[in-house]
Amino acid sequence: MSEKILSAFYDDESKNYHSRTDILRFLLVPFMFFVLLGFPGKYGGYISTYSNFVAQAFFILYGFFTLVPDKDKRNKKLKKAFKRSFKFFAIMLLSYLALNILYIAYFNALPSLLSAEFLRKRTFFDFLVLNIWPLPVGNSIWFIQSLVYAYAFFLIAEKIKLDKLYIPILIILIIFTLLTGELAAFFGFPHFGYSYIPAGAFTRAIPYMLIGMLIRKMVDILSKIPQFIYLILFIVGLLAAIAEIEVLNRIGKLAYTGHTVGFGIMAISLCCFAISRPVIKKNFLSYHGRSYSKRMYAFCQPAFFLCWIFTALINPAFVGIVRAYGSIISFALSFLITFIIGIVRYAIVVEKSKKEKLH
Repeated sequence: MSEKILSAFYDDESKNYHSRTDILRFLLVPFMFFVLLGFPGKYGGYISTYSNFVAQAFFILYGFFTLVPDKDKRNKKLKKAFKRSFKFFAIMLLSYLALNILYIAYFNALPSLLSAEFLRKRTFFDFLVLNIWPLPVGNSIWFIQSLVYAYAFFLIAEKIKLDKLYIPILIILIIFTLLTGELAAFFGFPHFGYSYIPAGAFTRAIPYMLIGMLIRKMVDILSKIPQFIYLILFIVGLLAAIAEIEVLNRIGKLAYTGHTVGFGIMAISLCCFAISRPVIKKNFLSYHGRSYSKRMYAFCQPAFFLCWIFTALINPAFVGIVRAYGSIISFALSFLITFIIGIVRYAIVVEKSKKEKLH
């Protein structure tokens, strides 16, 4: 494996990678917003649907940077990543619970949430096992929850020496994802009341992180492939996704649009495009892309919800506009909040540095 190429990514987690992967992370954020909050206009539904490649792309990058060949380094990275993601998940969970209390108070939704239908055992099973968020605000938490589960899975797999079976596990999980997702209607679904199994640790995070691991092993080969090939593959993936959804829809077997083979191709091609030519030169996106993408994702739904509530209180006539343009408004607000946090953090660091120099 080319050390020259991989050294540009900085294996030390305490440093920024200063590579196109961080730029890619930031550029992927709007698509996350489109998936979660939709996109305005006549063709907004299509844009939202065909943005579903984005979660896979992020999982591939997480796998690329944590599932490194050296077992000791891999274990250290997985432990750090698990602690970091679990902490992030806990903060999001508490924040979303607080927002839902506000939602319940504003919309007087407590009776429906205390109903037997909501409090049934399946609600807790859906959340704990299938990563389905049961409350009105906060379904974006599934991504971080799946990531936590994935890191836990890999830590256990490393301990019981399943790392040699990662390729068979990948194959099994990809087949499972296809059969229980977009092809679910062909295999007797609904089962137990489920029409398909949605995105989660075993249908997104783990298989695509393993793909990220494979990409890392092939980085030498990827660096020799012309860049335009990856862009062509991205377009091929998009066309494949459109074709798959259209065909399944025409034959009456469309069960789920959250995953297609085409989305996988789109995600892989974008990640390979970024990984194959790492850039060390600093710029705003390469320096902040990683932290901004993480924080903006966390602020996505809270920013939209609070903006929606504020508009309803001030001028209800504009609530429709906020709903229609929710993804764009939320993206702008999330970026602004994240930018302000960055300035404050920088000011604290500078002030701390000045005090240390004085002492």
